[in-house]
Amino acid sequence: MGVTLSADGTIAYSADGYRGMQIIDISNPLAPTLIGNYYVSTTSCYIYKVAISEDGTTAYMADNVGSLKIIDISNPALT
Repeated sequence: MGVTLSADGTIAYSADGYRGMQIIDISNPLAPTLIGNYYVSTTSCYIYKVAISEDGTTAYMADNVGSLKIIDISNPALT
């Protein structure tokens, strides 16, 4: 599974297999905080790679069935 960082390095976007994607505030490395997540709607979908747009508002998630999930992450807490 893959991890991608925000441009400023304070947010980690983690591919989390069958659980989708986790969005984690890592501005304090000693106390990372889950701030949002995106759960995959089907159990056969396994997210293994995440990429973030340059402006940090869109996540692109590759899965095991050959599709690409694209979601708005402009407000990670609502994801």
